[in-house]
Amino acid sequence: MRRAVGFITLAAILAAWLVSCNKNNDPYNIPNPDVGQWADFGTGTGTGFVGLLANPFQLPAQSSGKSVNYVYTKPAGKLAVGHVVTLNFTIDGDATYGAADPGEACPCHVGLLIWRAGDELSGQGKFASYRFFSRQTAPLEPGTQLLSVSLDPSAWINVWGQSDPSGFAAALANAQYIGFTFGGVYFAGHGAWTTSGNATFNILSFTVQ
Repeated sequence: MRRAVGFITLAAILAAWLVSCNKNNDPYNIPNPDVGQWADFGTGTGTGFVGLLANPFQLPAQSSGKSVNYVYTKPAGKLAVGHVVTLNFTIDGDATYGAADPGEACPCHVGLLIWRAGDELSGQGKFASYRFFSRQTAPLEPGTQLLSVSLDPSAWINVWGQSDPSGFAAALANAQYIGFTFGGVYFAGHGAWTTSGNATFNILSFTVQ
């Protein structure tokens, strides 16, 4: 089964942030967008900052050493089983894509994310179910796509690629962020970059209904 996200790469990223960032009260300096704002949590996009993200945004090139990993916002309201999360997006450009993690491989994809408040990012014990990733994904390729997934526990996996209905219910009840991730064959959010050409990602709409 595909694991959702590993921790060696993430730990290295966090170490760099702890040195360079001190802009909020979160001990891991996770960017904290408001409703309607987008943020990037990863190794940076475009100009390389980790924080609030413009829409549309350019996917970073491999030569920059930066990738796009998690893109997220704050939920506009409470999340509940039965709601449907829908991301409508378009990718323009002539890029080819690569996986940022050397332990990952393309074809790469876009998947949806539910992120519970209070995550300490170890993925151990109860924290394995503080992030959930949609089983259904959309390929990272040019064109307009619609990714729509019901908030049903069977449609989502936790950090270790497991179904956890009770953990999923707790994540919905305490969701701090919601959004999407860039992953590959093995991991849901280890990031992607362009290996040639250029690509611009445009969020046309993101709804929870």
